[in-house]
Amino acid sequence: MMANPMLMTGTGLLLALALSACATTAPKDTAHSDAYRAQGWGATSCQQLTDDLNNTALSRKQSAANTHLYQSWLSGFISGVNYAWDDTYDVSGNSEVESVLAWLNNYCAEQPEQTIPLALHVLMQEWQRQGNSR
Repeated sequence: MMANPMLMTGTGLLLALALSACATTAPKDTAHSDAYRAQGWGATSCQQLTDDLNNTALSRKQSAANTHLYQSWLSGFISGVNYAWDDTYDVSGNSEVESVLAWLNNYCAEQPEQTIPLALHVLMQEWQRQGNSR
């Protein structure tokens, strides 16, 4: 599968950064990611994410840009959840975005048919079960 061409341009980077601020979230009682519309770079499949992050044919610069785009989107998504959920200051429990992306990459490698928002729903449920959210 070919990497997304927007990842390799300055325009793509600017667009992704702008869209990461627009991430939308579901209320806590929503069970599935299809109950809301995710926007921006992360509104794609797990297969696309793993292709983008693990493509050894990409240059170091392209690989770093891919990583940065997903980290930026994740930061916006998590910030949106923190904003939308009244009783939550930080759903990630201070997890660094790099560790969230590493978890997501591993999860997506095992569940390539899943969407990124649904994968994050699984992670947020795990954070809540573990009491990481505050």
